[in-house]
Amino acid sequence: MELSATERRDVLAIRRVVVGVDGSAESNSALEWAARVIERDGVVHAVAALSPASELAIAAVQVDSADLIRTLTNDLETDWTAAVRAGGHHIVTEVVEDDPADALMQVAQTVDADLIVVGVHAKPKRVPRTIGHVTAKLIHQTTRPLAVVDNDTATPFVDGATVVAHAGHGEATTAAVQWAAGFADIHGTDLSLVRSTRNRPSLGPEGLLDVLAFYLDPSMLRRWAAEDLAKLADELQQSTERDLRITWSSKTGASGPRLIEASVNATLLVVGRNTLPALDHVIPKALRHVIVHAPCPVVIIPPVAPLPGD
Repeated sequence: MELSATERRDVLAIRRVVVGVDGSAESNSALEWAARVIERDGVVHAVAALSPASELAIAAVQVDSADLIRTLTNDLETDWTAAVRAGGHHIVTEVVEDDPADALMQVAQTVDADLIVVGVHAKPKRVPRTIGHVTAKLIHQTTRPLAVVDNDTATPFVDGATVVAHAGHGEATTAAVQWAAGFADIHGTDLSLVRSTRNRPSLGPEGLLDVLAFYLDPSMLRRWAAEDLAKLADELQQSTERDLRITWSSKTGASGPRLIEASVNATLLVVGRNTLPALDHVIPKALRHVIVHAPCPVVIIPPVAPLPGD
C-alpha cells in the first residue's frame, strides 16, 4: 500500500540518534548537530568507547580500568552532554568497552537508530580533511545513515537553507534522494538534486543507448538527464507533506567535484554509498572526495530496502 505524505514523513523522521562522544570539540559539534536534527520527542544516545588498545595501555601502567570507566561515565553524564541537556533534549549515555566504530554500531543496532553521527577534525583552509579509522570503518560497515560533522561546518538551519542530494544512479543514490527529500520536508529547507554525466559514456549492455546517443548528439544525454531529474522532482514533491521547493542540475564531469561545487552554501549534503562486492573495503573515489572537501555536514546513505509502500 502506498504511504501518504504524512505517513512517509513519519517513517523518515529522526527519533533515535547515536553519537560518538569523547569530550573533543569535534564530538561536541556532532552532539549539538544531532540535537538540532532530531525530533523533539527523540532520544540522543551519547556513546563513549574504551577500546581494547586503551585497556592494554592502562594495564601496562597498572592503572585500574574501572576508575577510567567511572571517570568516562561521569564526564559523559555531566560536562560532555551538559549543553545538549540544557536545550531540553533527552540524552542517554553509555560507555562501551570496544573499538569506537564497533561500539557505535552495536548501540545503533540495539536501539534501532535512525542515524549515527561522528565528529571529524575541521580541515584548514585549502587542505583536505582526513578520514580517520573510525569514520572509515563506519562508512564500510554500518547499514544505517551516517552523518560526518566537523566544528567548522555544523551551521544551524536558517531560512533559505538547502539540502543537496546526489541524484545519480544505483540503489544507494535512490535511497539518498528519498532520505534527503524527507529531511528537507521535516526541517523546512529547499532541496537541490545534482547529477553528473560522463564526458564519454561507457560501452556495456546498459550503456549502449547512451553511447549511440552520444555519437549522434552529445547534448541528448544532458537533455535526458534534465528530463529524468524533472520527473524525479515531481515524484518527490508528491511524496512530501509541504510544498517542497526543488531545483535540479546536471553537468558533465566527475560527481565528487560537482557535488562540492553545488554544496558551497548548503546546510547538508546527502550521498549514497554504492560499492562493488569485490571492493567493499575501498571508499569510492567520489565519496572520498565529498567527505574530505565538503563545506557542510555530509550524510552517507548505505544501500537499503525500499520504504514501506514503495
